[in-house]
Amino acid sequence: MFDENLKKVFTNIPFEEVESYQVEYEKRKCLRIISFERSEKVIIGSNSIKYIYFSLNRSMSLYSSFVDNANLKHSLAFSLIARAHLETTAGIGYLFWFLKEFYGERITYDTMLDITISLLLGYKTSRQRERIEETPESINVLTMIKKIEKVYLNDVENKEKWKKDRPISYFHEYLSESCHPNFEGLISGVVSDGTRVMFKTSDENLELFLSQAMLSMSTSCMIFFDIFDRSISLLKENGRLPTIIK
Repeated sequence: MFDENLKKVFTNIPFEEVESYQVEYEKRKCLRIISFERSEKVIIGSNSIKYIYFSLNRSMSLYSSFVDNANLKHSLAFSLIARAHLETTAGIGYLFWFLKEFYGERITYDTMLDITISLLLGYKTSRQRERIEETPESINVLTMIKKIEKVYLNDVENKEKWKKDRPISYFHEYLSESCHPNFEGLISGVVSDGTRVMFKTSDENLELFLSQAMLSMSTSCMIFFDIFDRSISLLKENGRLPTIIK
């Protein structure tokens, strides 16, 4: 996991909290998904399960890469990875929101089917959609984030504080800015005192980048596993599901 020397240098960063989620991935990962017949009764559950476990695999890969790049002190790389992890979490949050709407009979079967197809097969660029007929448009990440925040807005006790802090949006915005070529004048590996510019192999702003990325990963992992488990429970309550081979 995280390098012990890194932990000794940055004692205020919650390394252990992020490390604790490794076992959560191990509990949930699967080897194969075996689907039943492609009937209307099972297609929503089948598509949803596939997307949830695709997201688990993506989330697990990003988690592992985040640890590796943090140990290498590659601040730009681990910031990009933390943002991608948060976006993966937003994706299953978006699905969970609409599953609740569907099973609560507030949206139609066709609407829910279109959402699962867009999540599984959507492309962002119009060029790709033009190349392959009937390719759906992918769902915007910011739209996903708004929906996952609505999930928790309905759950948390202090709704006004949640509205003000918007932790998911905050981390996503911060990490997006930190991935910009010139984030607050802090370019990785470059130090300037006003008269001189020095290019260094070590990042003197490492603690700043690492602390924010680590807090984001911790929040993203916590929410991911909560939404993962709630989504699986909701699907089990409402229909026949594919077989998960672990």
